[in-house]
Amino acid sequence: MRVSPYSGVVARDGRHYRGAMDSFSSGASETAVLDDTIGTNLDRTAATYSDRDALIDVPSGRRWTYSEFVADVDLLAAGLLVAGTAVGDRVGIWAPNCPEWVLAQYATAKIGAVLVNINPAYRSHELKFVLKQAGVSVLLAATDFKGSDYRAMIDEARPEVPSLRDVVFIGSIQWEAMTDRGHRALANTPRMISDVSERLRADDAINIQYTSGTTGFPKGATLSHRNILNNGYFVGELCHYTAEDRVCIPVPFYHCFGMVMGNLACTSHGAVRSSDDVHRRTGVGELPRVRPRQPAHRNHGRIAMPHRGDETGDRSHGDDGGVDLLRHDRDLAGVTADSK
Repeated sequence: MRVSPYSGVVARDGRHYRGAMDSFSSGASETAVLDDTIGTNLDRTAATYSDRDALIDVPSGRRWTYSEFVADVDLLAAGLLVAGTAVGDRVGIWAPNCPEWVLAQYATAKIGAVLVNINPAYRSHELKFVLKQAGVSVLLAATDFKGSDYRAMIDEARPEVPSLRDVVFIGSIQWEAMTDRGHRALANTPRMISDVSERLRADDAINIQYTSGTTGFPKGATLSHRNILNNGYFVGELCHYTAEDRVCIPVPFYHCFGMVMGNLACTSHGAVRSSDDVHRRTGVGELPRVRPRQPAHRNHGRIAMPHRGDETGDRSHGDDGGVDLLRHDRDLAGVTADSK
């Protein structure tokens, strides 16, 4: 029996609830449960597949090999450390899908900061509640999304969130300055990240995800490295992922589907992630149904799962424009899908 120090919930004051409740129990299995931290697992994958593609962002045309991806993750991680982020600090991410979201996911994991996923569709009162309830000290954010002015909404919420000391907008001068500080710090102290990451445990809390809040305000669930890394890893095992696969991830990263079953499933197997911004173009929760036109070698080369109607050629409930966008992005990234 393995017992985690965290019960899997976050209290109203943003602190972990510690109790006698067992968090997990592991038994005999043909495939061993990973006992890694997310950062250690990523570094191992990068050492094995350093020159292979790791992340392709079709909308911006940017791409990273595994060695390039880890280098940029480390720059952001070092920048956060220089800014005073410590193990256990809450770092919020409020943005639609973009490469910086993925970099933040792995950078926070490497330094033991707890990433707080914030729904891009939140209104000001929901944002304020999550920032305050989770005790977010650093917020990484987009500037806007689908007509919502994030800068103004953050300014509105900030006076009532005493824990929030830093806000860094993606693509801003402040973002570049943070990674530049990280670069200089790593040049002077090459082990600054490893000195922190080597003290982390697989049982450490690393992520807070919020429910939809249909019965009130959203409720936070605290997750560990072991929780989400194994979730992603075993999804990849069930899909038979290998380093030869390219997986299109059009679902939002703020949800466990995107960041865990998408990102972590890929990096734990050396697969390539193709990041798409379909939900920015069609709206969160309005993912178009997909049926690939060309046969190809793998059935699991796409995260978007077609409904039965689409398998028979009936797209009466779909959005043809969105389908074409996703097909186009999939083809540019080299994502494949079986015609079975």
